[in-house]
Amino acid sequence: MEIREYPDPEAGPGQVVVKMKAAGICGSDLQIYTPSETPPFIAGHEGAGIVHEVGEGVFDLNVGDLVSIYHHHGCGKCSLCQRGLYMQCTERYGLNWHTNGCDSDYFLTDAKFCMKLPDELTFQDGAIIGCAGGTAYSAVKKMALSGRNSFVLFGAGPVGLSILMVAKIYGVKPIVVDMLEDRLEFAMKFGADQLINASQTDTLEAVMELTNGRGAERIMIASGAHQAQATAVQCIAANGRIGFVGMGATENSMDMNHFIRRQVTAVGSYVFPRLDYPEMVEFFVDNDIHYSDMVTRTFKLEEAEEAYHLFSAGANGKFMFGWDG
Repeated sequence: MEIREYPDPEAGPGQVVVKMKAAGICGSDLQIYTPSETPPFIAGHEGAGIVHEVGEGVFDLNVGDLVSIYHHHGCGKCSLCQRGLYMQCTERYGLNWHTNGCDSDYFLTDAKFCMKLPDELTFQDGAIIGCAGGTAYSAVKKMALSGRNSFVLFGAGPVGLSILMVAKIYGVKPIVVDMLEDRLEFAMKFGADQLINASQTDTLEAVMELTNGRGAERIMIASGAHQAQATAVQCIAANGRIGFVGMGATENSMDMNHFIRRQVTAVGSYVFPRLDYPEMVEFFVDNDIHYSDMVTRTFKLEEAEEAYHLFSAGANGKFMFGWDG
Protein backbone atom coordinates (compact mmCIF):
# COMPACT_ATOMS: atom_id res chain seq x y z
CA MET A 1 0.00 0.00 0.00
CA GLU A 2 1.57 3.25 -1.16
CA ILE A 3 0.60 6.91 -1.31
CA ARG A 4 1.37 8.45 -4.70
CA GLU A 5 0.87 11.87 -6.25
CA TYR A 6 -1.11 12.13 -9.49
CA PRO A 7 -2.20 15.13 -11.57
CA ASP A 8 -5.72 16.30 -10.74
CA PRO A 9 -8.18 14.77 -13.25
CA GLU A 10 -10.18 16.87 -15.70
CA ALA A 11 -13.75 16.11 -16.76
CA GLY A 12 -14.26 15.12 -20.38
CA PRO A 13 -17.59 14.82 -22.23
CA GLY A 14 -20.18 13.06 -20.07
CA GLN A 15 -17.87 13.02 -17.07
CA VAL A 16 -17.59 14.72 -13.68
CA VAL A 17 -14.80 15.18 -11.18
CA VAL A 18 -15.83 14.51 -7.58
CA LYS A 19 -14.01 16.07 -4.64
CA MET A 20 -13.98 13.14 -2.26
CA LYS A 21 -15.35 13.45 1.27
CA ALA A 22 -15.72 9.84 2.42
CA ALA A 23 -14.59 6.43 1.19
CA GLY A 24 -15.16 3.07 2.84
CA ILE A 25 -12.94 0.04 3.12
CA CYS A 26 -14.86 -3.02 1.96
CA GLY A 27 -14.03 -6.69 2.49
CA SER A 28 -13.56 -7.13 -1.26
CA ASP A 29 -10.82 -4.46 -1.16
CA LEU A 30 -8.69 -6.99 0.65
CA GLN A 31 -8.41 -8.92 -2.61
CA ILE A 32 -6.11 -6.21 -3.94
CA TYR A 33 -4.42 -5.61 -0.58
CA THR A 34 -3.21 -9.19 -0.13
CA PRO A 35 -0.60 -10.61 -2.55
CA SER A 36 -2.13 -11.42 -5.92
CA GLU A 37 -1.68 -10.96 -9.64
CA THR A 38 -3.87 -7.84 -9.61
CA PRO A 39 -2.21 -4.88 -11.37
CA PRO A 40 -1.65 -1.80 -9.17
CA PHE A 41 -4.68 0.48 -9.12
CA ILE A 42 -5.79 3.32 -6.91
CA ALA A 43 -7.91 1.51 -4.32
CA GLY A 44 -11.45 2.23 -3.21
CA HIS A 45 -14.92 1.62 -4.58
CA GLU A 46 -17.21 3.00 -1.85
CA GLY A 47 -17.17 6.76 -2.18
CA ALA A 48 -19.12 9.98 -1.79
CA GLY A 49 -18.28 13.63 -2.25
CA ILE A 50 -19.08 16.93 -3.93
CA VAL A 51 -19.20 17.49 -7.69
CA HIS A 52 -16.13 19.64 -8.40
CA GLU A 53 -16.20 19.87 -12.20
CA VAL A 54 -18.76 19.00 -14.87
CA GLY A 55 -17.85 17.98 -18.41
CA GLU A 56 -19.56 18.81 -21.67
CA GLY A 57 -22.94 17.18 -22.17
CA VAL A 58 -23.71 16.69 -18.47
CA PHE A 59 -27.07 18.27 -17.68
CA ASP A 60 -28.37 16.48 -14.57
CA LEU A 61 -25.46 17.33 -12.25
CA ASN A 62 -24.04 20.67 -11.18
CA VAL A 63 -20.94 21.80 -9.36
CA GLY A 64 -21.66 21.56 -5.64
CA ASP A 65 -24.05 18.59 -5.83
CA LEU A 66 -23.58 15.93 -3.17
CA VAL A 67 -23.20 12.47 -4.70
CA SER A 68 -22.73 8.81 -3.88
CA ILE A 69 -20.68 6.83 -6.41
CA TYR A 70 -21.84 3.63 -8.12
CA HIS A 71 -18.83 1.37 -8.52
CA HIS A 72 -19.76 -1.16 -11.23
CA HIS A 73 -19.53 0.01 -14.82
CA GLY A 74 -20.72 -1.72 -17.99
CA CYS A 75 -20.88 -1.29 -21.74
CA GLY A 76 -23.94 0.96 -21.41
CA LYS A 77 -25.57 -0.56 -24.50
CA CYS A 78 -26.80 -4.05 -23.62
CA SER A 79 -30.24 -4.84 -22.16
CA LEU A 80 -28.74 -5.36 -18.70
CA CYS A 81 -27.09 -1.93 -18.66
CA GLN A 82 -30.28 -0.33 -19.93
CA ARG A 83 -32.02 -1.71 -16.83
CA GLY A 84 -29.29 -0.37 -14.54
CA LEU A 85 -27.82 -3.84 -14.01
CA TYR A 86 -24.27 -2.76 -14.80
CA MET A 87 -22.88 -5.35 -12.36
CA GLN A 88 -24.21 -8.14 -14.62
CA CYS A 89 -22.96 -6.77 -17.93
CA THR A 90 -20.60 -9.21 -19.67
CA GLU A 91 -18.20 -6.29 -20.17
CA ARG A 92 -18.51 -5.00 -16.60
CA TYR A 93 -15.54 -3.53 -14.80
CA GLY A 94 -15.25 -2.37 -11.24
CA LEU A 95 -13.39 0.41 -9.50
CA ASN A 96 -10.02 -0.63 -8.05
CA TRP A 97 -10.08 -4.06 -9.76
CA HIS A 98 -10.09 -3.01 -13.41
CA THR A 99 -9.57 0.75 -13.20
CA ASN A 100 -8.56 3.34 -10.63
CA GLY A 101 -10.76 3.65 -7.57
CA CYS A 102 -11.91 6.55 -5.44
CA ASP A 103 -9.38 6.65 -2.59
CA SER A 104 -8.01 9.93 -3.88
CA ASP A 105 -8.59 13.64 -3.34
CA TYR A 106 -10.35 13.97 -6.70
CA PHE A 107 -12.08 11.20 -8.60
CA LEU A 108 -13.06 11.14 -12.28
CA THR A 109 -16.13 9.16 -13.34
CA ASP A 110 -18.96 9.13 -15.86
CA ALA A 111 -21.82 11.34 -14.67
CA LYS A 112 -24.31 8.45 -14.90
CA PHE A 113 -22.51 6.69 -12.05
CA CYS A 114 -23.03 9.59 -9.66
CA MET A 115 -26.16 9.33 -7.53
CA LYS A 116 -27.43 12.51 -5.86
CA LEU A 117 -27.25 12.33 -2.09
CA PRO A 118 -30.14 13.89 -0.14
CA ASP A 119 -29.31 16.40 2.58
CA GLU A 120 -30.64 14.05 5.28
CA LEU A 121 -27.81 11.55 4.63
CA THR A 122 -24.13 12.05 5.39
CA PHE A 123 -21.16 11.51 3.11
CA GLN A 124 -20.36 8.37 5.11
CA ASP A 125 -23.93 7.14 4.53
CA GLY A 126 -23.51 7.80 0.82
CA ALA A 127 -20.18 6.00 0.60
CA ILE A 128 -21.52 2.88 2.28
CA ILE A 129 -24.70 2.94 0.18
CA GLY A 130 -22.49 2.73 -2.93
CA CYS A 131 -21.57 -0.87 -2.13
CA ALA A 132 -22.24 -2.63 1.20
CA GLY A 133 -25.35 -0.64 2.09
CA GLY A 134 -26.90 -0.85 -1.35
CA THR A 135 -26.11 -4.55 -1.53
CA ALA A 136 -27.87 -5.07 1.80
CA TYR A 137 -30.98 -3.14 0.76
CA SER A 138 -31.29 -5.02 -2.53
CA ALA A 139 -30.81 -8.40 -0.83
CA VAL A 140 -33.36 -7.78 1.92
CA LYS A 141 -35.86 -6.54 -0.67
CA LYS A 142 -35.79 -10.01 -2.29
CA MET A 143 -36.44 -11.91 0.94
CA ALA A 144 -40.17 -11.22 1.45
CA LEU A 145 -39.58 -10.51 5.14
CA SER A 146 -42.23 -9.87 7.74
CA GLY A 147 -42.44 -9.84 11.52
CA ARG A 148 -44.02 -13.31 11.35
CA ASN A 149 -40.77 -14.83 10.07
CA SER A 150 -38.02 -16.33 12.18
CA PHE A 151 -34.85 -14.75 10.80
CA VAL A 152 -31.18 -15.72 11.07
CA LEU A 153 -28.28 -13.64 9.78
CA PHE A 154 -24.87 -15.25 9.28
CA GLY A 155 -22.03 -12.72 9.44
CA ALA A 156 -21.82 -9.49 11.47
CA GLY A 157 -19.34 -7.60 9.35
CA PRO A 158 -20.29 -4.33 7.60
CA VAL A 159 -22.56 -6.02 5.03
CA GLY A 160 -24.22 -8.08 7.76
CA LEU A 161 -24.77 -5.00 9.93
CA SER A 162 -26.26 -3.18 6.93
CA ILE A 163 -28.65 -6.10 6.38
CA LEU A 164 -29.54 -6.03 10.06
CA MET A 165 -30.42 -2.32 9.98
CA VAL A 166 -32.68 -2.76 6.95
CA ALA A 167 -34.27 -6.04 8.07
CA LYS A 168 -35.31 -4.58 11.42
CA ILE A 169 -37.66 -2.21 9.62
CA TYR A 170 -39.70 -5.26 8.56
CA GLY A 171 -40.34 -6.23 12.18
CA VAL A 172 -38.14 -9.34 12.42
CA LYS A 173 -36.28 -10.38 15.59
CA PRO A 174 -32.87 -11.27 14.17
CA ILE A 175 -30.73 -14.14 15.39
CA VAL A 176 -27.15 -13.23 14.45
CA VAL A 177 -24.35 -15.77 13.97
CA ASP A 178 -20.66 -14.92 13.88
CA MET A 179 -17.32 -16.36 15.00
CA LEU A 180 -16.15 -13.24 16.84
CA GLU A 181 -17.65 -12.22 20.17
CA ASP A 182 -16.91 -8.50 19.79
CA ARG A 183 -18.69 -8.45 16.42
CA LEU A 184 -21.71 -10.11 17.98
CA GLU A 185 -21.79 -7.60 20.83
CA PHE A 186 -21.54 -4.76 18.30
CA ALA A 187 -24.49 -6.24 16.38
CA MET A 188 -26.66 -5.82 19.48
CA LYS A 189 -26.49 -2.06 18.93
CA PHE A 190 -28.18 -2.49 15.56
CA GLY A 191 -31.07 -4.69 16.56
CA ALA A 192 -29.80 -8.25 17.04
CA ASP A 193 -32.28 -10.09 19.26
CA GLN A 194 -30.31 -13.30 19.87
CA LEU A 195 -26.61 -14.06 19.38
CA ILE A 196 -24.85 -17.30 18.44
CA ASN A 197 -21.07 -17.54 18.64
CA ALA A 198 -20.28 -20.22 16.07
CA SER A 199 -16.80 -20.73 17.50
CA GLN A 200 -18.24 -21.79 20.87
CA THR A 201 -21.68 -23.22 20.10
CA ASP A 202 -23.17 -25.77 17.70
CA THR A 203 -24.98 -23.34 15.41
CA LEU A 204 -27.52 -25.84 14.08
CA GLU A 205 -28.53 -26.93 17.58
CA ALA A 206 -28.80 -23.32 18.74
CA VAL A 207 -30.97 -22.25 15.78
CA MET A 208 -33.25 -25.26 16.21
CA GLU A 209 -33.67 -24.49 19.90
CA LEU A 210 -34.49 -20.85 19.22
CA THR A 211 -37.03 -21.77 16.51
CA ASN A 212 -38.76 -24.62 18.42
CA GLY A 213 -37.17 -27.24 16.19
CA ARG A 214 -38.57 -25.85 12.94
CA GLY A 215 -35.53 -24.03 11.62
CA ALA A 216 -35.44 -20.45 10.42
CA GLU A 217 -38.00 -19.36 7.85
CA ARG A 218 -35.65 -16.69 6.49
CA ILE A 219 -31.85 -16.86 6.46
CA MET A 220 -29.39 -14.38 4.99
CA ILE A 221 -25.69 -15.14 4.65
CA ALA A 222 -23.34 -12.15 4.65
CA SER A 223 -20.30 -14.39 4.99
CA GLY A 224 -18.16 -15.82 2.21
CA ALA A 225 -17.10 -18.79 4.33
CA HIS A 226 -18.23 -22.09 2.83
CA GLN A 227 -18.84 -23.55 6.30
CA ALA A 228 -21.24 -20.71 7.12
CA GLN A 229 -23.13 -21.32 3.90
CA ALA A 230 -23.30 -25.10 4.49
CA THR A 231 -24.50 -24.64 8.07
CA ALA A 232 -27.11 -22.09 6.99
CA VAL A 233 -28.65 -24.63 4.60
CA GLN A 234 -29.00 -27.07 7.51
CA CYS A 235 -30.77 -24.38 9.55
CA ILE A 236 -33.47 -23.49 7.04
CA ALA A 237 -37.11 -24.36 7.73
CA ALA A 238 -39.31 -26.24 5.29
CA ASN A 239 -40.48 -23.92 2.51
CA GLY A 240 -38.11 -21.25 3.79
CA ARG A 241 -36.11 -18.69 1.84
CA ILE A 242 -32.34 -18.30 2.03
CA GLY A 243 -30.36 -15.38 0.65
CA PHE A 244 -26.72 -15.70 -0.39
CA VAL A 245 -24.92 -12.35 -0.26
CA GLY A 246 -21.35 -13.01 0.93
CA MET A 247 -18.92 -14.04 -1.79
CA GLY A 248 -15.64 -15.89 -1.52
CA ALA A 249 -16.52 -19.55 -0.96
CA THR A 250 -15.32 -21.84 -3.75
CA GLU A 251 -15.98 -25.14 -1.99
CA ASN A 252 -19.46 -26.64 -2.05
CA SER A 253 -20.20 -28.79 0.97
CA MET A 254 -23.94 -28.12 1.13
CA ASP A 255 -26.41 -30.92 1.63
CA MET A 256 -28.45 -30.37 -1.50
CA ASN A 257 -30.78 -33.27 -0.72
CA HIS A 258 -31.79 -31.44 2.46
CA PHE A 259 -32.23 -28.32 0.37
CA ILE A 260 -34.50 -30.10 -2.11
CA ARG A 261 -36.59 -32.02 0.41
CA ARG A 262 -37.41 -28.86 2.30
CA GLN A 263 -38.36 -27.07 -0.93
CA VAL A 264 -36.18 -24.10 -0.10
CA THR A 265 -36.15 -20.94 -2.22
CA ALA A 266 -32.59 -19.75 -2.80
CA VAL A 267 -31.90 -16.11 -3.63
CA GLY A 268 -28.58 -14.80 -4.85
CA SER A 269 -27.98 -11.07 -4.54
CA TYR A 270 -25.06 -9.12 -5.98
CA VAL A 271 -24.60 -5.35 -5.53
CA PHE A 272 -27.79 -3.47 -6.57
CA PRO A 273 -29.41 -2.10 -9.73
CA ARG A 274 -28.40 1.51 -10.35
CA LEU A 275 -32.06 2.38 -10.98
CA ASP A 276 -33.01 1.30 -7.43
CA TYR A 277 -31.05 4.15 -5.90
CA PRO A 278 -33.88 6.75 -5.65
CA GLU A 279 -36.26 4.36 -3.84
CA MET A 280 -33.39 3.18 -1.65
CA VAL A 281 -32.41 6.59 -0.31
CA GLU A 282 -36.09 7.44 0.20
CA PHE A 283 -36.39 4.28 2.31
CA PHE A 284 -33.36 5.27 4.39
CA VAL A 285 -34.59 8.80 4.95
CA ASP A 286 -38.15 7.71 5.80
CA ASN A 287 -36.92 5.11 8.29
CA ASP A 288 -34.05 7.18 9.69
CA ILE A 289 -31.41 4.60 8.74
CA HIS A 290 -27.85 5.87 8.93
CA TYR A 291 -25.16 3.42 7.93
CA SER A 292 -22.65 5.91 9.33
CA ASP A 293 -23.70 4.71 12.79
CA MET A 294 -21.56 1.60 12.29
CA VAL A 295 -18.38 3.54 11.45
CA THR A 296 -15.87 2.82 14.19
CA ARG A 297 -12.71 4.42 12.75
CA THR A 298 -12.00 7.22 10.28
CA PHE A 299 -8.54 7.51 8.73
CA LYS A 300 -6.64 9.90 6.52
CA LEU A 301 -5.34 8.47 3.26
CA GLU A 302 -1.82 8.67 4.68
CA GLU A 303 -2.92 6.12 7.30
CA ALA A 304 -4.05 3.58 4.72
CA GLU A 305 -1.54 0.90 5.67
CA GLU A 306 -2.69 0.93 9.29
CA ALA A 307 -6.35 1.00 8.24
CA TYR A 308 -6.05 -2.02 5.94
CA HIS A 309 -3.98 -3.95 8.48
CA LEU A 310 -6.57 -3.48 11.23
CA PHE A 311 -9.51 -4.12 8.93
CA SER A 312 -8.01 -7.35 7.56
CA ALA A 313 -7.67 -8.60 11.14
CA GLY A 314 -11.47 -8.52 11.53
CA ALA A 315 -11.96 -5.28 13.46
CA ASN A 316 -15.47 -4.22 14.41
CA GLY A 317 -17.74 -2.03 12.32
CA LYS A 318 -16.88 -0.01 9.27
CA PHE A 319 -13.60 1.75 8.49
CA MET A 320 -13.65 4.94 6.44
CA PHE A 321 -11.26 7.41 4.89
CA GLY A 322 -12.26 11.02 5.43
CA TRP A 323 -11.27 14.39 3.99
CA ASP A 324 -11.40 17.64 5.94
CA GLY A 325 -12.42 20.92 4.35
